[in-house]
Amino acid sequence: MPELFKPLSEHSRREMMLSLFATAEYGSTIPYDTLSEVLKVHDRLILQQAVNSAKPALERLHNKAVVVVRNVGYRVALPSEHLGLARNHQNKSRRALRRGHSKVVNVDMNQLTQGERAAVQIAATTLALQIDYMRRNDLRVSRLEETATLVQGQSERAMDEVAELRARLEKLERGKSDQAISEPSAPSSAGTPTQAHPAASPSHTPFGQNPPSQR
Repeated sequence: MPELFKPLSEHSRREMMLSLFATAEYGSTIPYDTLSEVLKVHDRLILQQAVNSAKPALERLHNKAVVVVRNVGYRVALPSEHLGLARNHQNKSRRALRRGHSKVVNVDMNQLTQGERAAVQIAATTLALQIDYMRRNDLRVSRLEETATLVQGQSERAMDEVAELRARLEKLERGKSDQAISEPSAPSSAGTPTQAHPAASPSHTPFGQNPPSQR
């Protein structure tokens, strides 16, 4: 039995690597020395094969991905890095498609049988369609990303405007409150002295009587 698939204990190497990376913290790096201690193997190729075999289950079951730290070991990628990792794989697939397409369009058809020429032409058409689909999909994704960025910017501006309006309202309310405190209160009617009516003038003569003579 090949050494890679020989169980070292009740768990296979793949399961041991899966358990090791599943419990590791995001952003932590596990050096090759630790991998060697866990697997009891010092062959780096065997270590890399064990880690690579655990990657699909690690992503599917634990939502984690690992990236190579050259000459050091492996690092558990942060969740924010997954999109970049996916784009790296997408770019590799584009290059692979272009290389494959180049192989089937740059071939000496005279050296092929009729059946082989038909197969090559079908492969060339299929690869060309895949490349075109990826190109059109990239354009759609680019437009969606631009729209998302625009919407996010508008949302942030709207939030800033709302915050500014709220600050203005609070300032106005504080101004009204300060003005009400600074104004004196109007005097009440209970404390106002009543003005006495003026006494009758001595020159006033009741009706029907002659005024006194003045000597």
